Amino acid sequence: MAQDLIRRHLLQEIELVERHLTEGDVHIADQRKRIGWQERTGRNSAHSRELLATFLSVRASHLSHQDRLIRDLGDNTTARRPDLSQ
Repeated sequence: MAQDLIRRHLLQEIELVERHLTEGDVHIADQRKRIGWQERTGRNSAHSRELLATFLSVRASHLSHQDRLIRDLGDNTTARRPDLSQ
């Protein structure tokens, strides 16, 4: 019972992280386009590049968190004890 709740919670957390990764990928793509436009039009892209670096750092953190959640999910699944009450 408790393991089922933990598993369900981990799956919800993984789903949330995946949504954040998807949203982050959109932001990263938009930021790269913005930087390209700035450079093509001779504008300063330094601030935009710093923001892109932040987006990439956050994405790396999300990926690391996702990996930990998946590992925890695997641990939770394989650590199930057999029902010895039968």
